[in-house]
Amino acid sequence: MQTPHSTDVGLAADLETINGRFGSFMLERRYAASTAHRYQRSLQDYARWLAVRGRRLADLDLKDVPHIVRYHSVGQCPTCKEERRATLRVWLRFTGRFRPVVAPAPWQGWLDEYLHFLTAHKGLVAATLVTRRLAVSGYLAWQFGQRPADWSRVCQKDILAYTRELAAGDLRRNTLKGRLSSLRQFLRFVVIRGAISSALVDAVPSVSNYGQSPARPVVLTEEQRRKLLRSFPRRTPVGRRNYAMTICMIDLGLRISEVIALRLTSVDRERHLLTVPAVKNGRGRTLPLPRRVEAALVAYIRMGRPDSDCPQLFLSDPVRRGTGLSVSAARQHVIRAFRQCGFPASWGGVHRLRHTFASRLHSHGADLKQIADLLGHRGIETTNLYTQVDVRDLRALVQPWPLAS
Repeated sequence: MQTPHSTDVGLAADLETINGRFGSFMLERRYAASTAHRYQRSLQDYARWLAVRGRRLADLDLKDVPHIVRYHSVGQCPTCKEERRATLRVWLRFTGRFRPVVAPAPWQGWLDEYLHFLTAHKGLVAATLVTRRLAVSGYLAWQFGQRPADWSRVCQKDILAYTRELAAGDLRRNTLKGRLSSLRQFLRFVVIRGAISSALVDAVPSVSNYGQSPARPVVLTEEQRRKLLRSFPRRTPVGRRNYAMTICMIDLGLRISEVIALRLTSVDRERHLLTVPAVKNGRGRTLPLPRRVEAALVAYIRMGRPDSDCPQLFLSDPVRRGTGLSVSAARQHVIRAFRQCGFPASWGGVHRLRHTFASRLHSHGADLKQIADLLGHRGIETTNLYTQVDVRDLRALVQPWPLAS
């Protein structure tokens, strides 16, 4: 039981941490000084409120956030509530309590070793690792529960039973196909480790997606492409940045992750080249800079990019003191432009810009090998999924049926 003296000591320690190490923590992450001061004042109020109740701010956990947000928010103001959440999230990151501590499952070692294998030997990107982690952890939890992984007890009937359970869910056929493909790849890794035979790999069924809608997104027409590029206000720093990011995707075919990975040193103005860092499958590349893309990048660097020691080319808003822009934030800026242009509401991703680039090149006569080199693809088969041919362009190739006469 805490005494009034121990409570006072705990409050004093919390206030000292808020005014000292926490303030430095925020400034090191390039939060604006006004934001850091505002967060510190809010946390001081929370610390005093908790001290009255015999608790300390340093002991807060993620589950305490909803209660504090409800108690301290003014009415139903969403801005006020989000401000409280943001303050507490930063504090929990500072204390290392942002995520609840969960004991690892007994089979976690297999998942960790597999993900390390995919990273170190396969060169897969973070987004693919997330997909593999989801698929493999789901299977391991189903197969072993909270028991250690005993592969000697796993048989082909288990694989088929797990497949039937997946198929009975609400997954789309293409999603089910991807989950089973991830499982098949994982079991091959277990075979390499010598824990199972290849018969378990063969037991994973293949899913046909015949008749399913194509995975490739609808590409932008020339009118939509011009409309999108005109939607960015290039008189503002943020507008110049968003325009430069978008034109890199739609005129160079860069992935959104590659755009964010660009550095200031990636732009070679003397030789008019752009060095794209290795992001997916460990394949970087150097691309020629078209005049319009180079002009957009130079305009952003000279008149839109905040002064910062951060080597990343595209930075966040100036109020954040020049921190690097994240992939999710960049994606939202482009999707917001989609909405302003009146594009379909189902357009929730930006990869269609890369597809648009490939389809435009193909329609202008570029062959698949040239397009594959620009996109950074290892095989032409992958590039073939990116190129979409207008049916009207094929009508000129139609010949009369030989037996029609």
